[in-house]
This record gives sequence, C-alpha cells and structure tokens, in this order.
Amino acid sequence: MKAINQKFDYSIDWILTGKEQDLPTQKVEAVFDPDLKAMIDVLKELMDSDDPDLRGWAKIQFKEAFKQHCATYDEKKIHA
Repeated sequence: MKAINQKFDYSIDWILTGKEQDLPTQKVEAVFDPDLKAMIDVLKELMDSDDPDLRGWAKIQFKEAFKQHCATYDEKKIHA
C-alpha cells in the first residue's frame, strides 16, 4: 500500500476511504540553548497540567515576569 501512495502521490487515507484526513500542523523549532530548553520544558509541563489553577498561575507568573515583552508581542499581534 505504501508504494502505491508514494508512486501516485495519494495519501493512505484517501486510498482506503476516499477522504483526506486533515491533521493539524504544528510548527517545530529547534532549541539549541540548554537554558532556554529547560525553561520551555518547565513552562510546557505547567501548561500541560490538568489543574486549571496551576495553568492560570503559570500564565500570570509568565506575563508578570515578562510584562514588557508580552505587551510588545500583543501590540504586534494587533497591528499585524
């Protein structure tokens, strides 16, 4: 089956069902700075929590710690 879809450039989903499976795409960026990677990992762990209070606390702490950068980012988003 794999050879067929590669040869004719059709997805396996289309071959089997006649429909395309729309999968969400995610942007993947490499992080080479070990300190930055550690910070991202901690923030990701907090945001993946099932505890909404912990998630809310993490958001507040992040915005407070990076108040100026968050304001600049929000301003850029508004004018984009």
